[in-house]
Amino acid sequence: MRRSVLALFLVASMSSALAIGACSSSDGGGGGATTGADGSSGGPGGPDGTAALDGSTADGATSDGAPGVDGGAVDAATPAVQFIGRFDETDPAGYRMGWPGSTVAARFDGTGVSVRLSQTHDGYSMGPTWFNLVIDDVVKTPFSVAGLAEDHVLASGLAPGPHKVEIEKRTEANHGTVRFEGFTFSGGTGLLAPPARRPHRIEFISESTIDGFGVEGDNTTTCIGTAPPQFDNVRKSLAMYTGAGVAAEVHVTAYSGKGIAKNGVMGDTLTMPILFDRALPDPNNGTPWTHAKWVPDAIVISLGGVDYGDGVALAPADFQTKYAAFVAKLRTDYGNAPYVILAVWSQIKNLGGNDQLRAPVEAALDGVVATRTGLGDAKVSRFSFPEADPSVETGCYSHANDAHHQAMAALLVAELKAKIAGW
Repeated sequence: MRRSVLALFLVASMSSALAIGACSSSDGGGGGATTGADGSSGGPGGPDGTAALDGSTADGATSDGAPGVDGGAVDAATPAVQFIGRFDETDPAGYRMGWPGSTVAARFDGTGVSVRLSQTHDGYSMGPTWFNLVIDDVVKTPFSVAGLAEDHVLASGLAPGPHKVEIEKRTEANHGTVRFEGFTFSGGTGLLAPPARRPHRIEFISESTIDGFGVEGDNTTTCIGTAPPQFDNVRKSLAMYTGAGVAAEVHVTAYSGKGIAKNGVMGDTLTMPILFDRALPDPNNGTPWTHAKWVPDAIVISLGGVDYGDGVALAPADFQTKYAAFVAKLRTDYGNAPYVILAVWSQIKNLGGNDQLRAPVEAALDGVVATRTGLGDAKVSRFSFPEADPSVETGCYSHANDAHHQAMAALLVAELKAKIAGW
């Protein structure tokens, strides 16, 4: 029974094993044209025939000529493409994204929009990467990216005037890293000032359980013994539902099979505290992420299921010590302002014997909280979700279904509002 319940924490760990022999981060920037935080542009243009540095084209279409900066440094009135999440800015051909929930958004005047994207790394599950498409706040049919310089028509035949487009990475980095190479707009004046930002910020740090892994699949039909990437959807995750509930912009720093002290595959030593410093988790050592670019108001950590996935007897003895060190690192990276919630996910359960998992995880987290309290840090607390009934564990590899993500998000929203004034 423990295996059936805790298999969800180890999803994609088998694919991670492929990376062991070859194992090996950002906001702002522009696709098509390389652009500075002040909105100035330079470097290569965008897709052939679509992007001049001034945003104009010979055929009357317009492409992105300036980036939005995740930290909000660009004037909100300046036409800009907006990037939310961690992006690697070092590739002159465009900004790359790996973490789930990474979003590229823009407002434009026109009747159509397309995008050019390249899958630059297939991940250890061999892709493809899937994206949500949102036009004027309406979710459309998702699409996938598996090759280089793929052009995707996102909308056509729109009514003349202003519109909004968003592409949101549904899948984790284990299915691929994608480079954004530019939007192309048609039928109007093109790029407008970016969408308004949400007033608050939350970072979620986890394995696959709260990032929408397998949420649209059914473990008795569509994903028996497997987890096709098209059934992942970060938009239907605890993380995104919570962000919507408190008007918070969200970073989802999540990767299947990763723990605090050990991972789900023997020999894989790239635990979440290591990946946390990367703009791109894969491949190799990734590009360093500068934490000062985007400082959250709250941090929710949902880890421990992988560490205890083989039962209490095989749990790492240094779990609490490494968890405490990770929280201390968050204080170094972000300062003392963010609230830090150490979450115990609903699928970590007390099932008796070697599977009495929830009790030791809660005890370890309480020990971390006590350590922080002793240091005068009153903004670290534990929050345990109620144990999940098997009836809601119907996603791929027994991950939670959409209804459960929503129900648990409602509980977390209440917790955040109780702790943070003004939320």
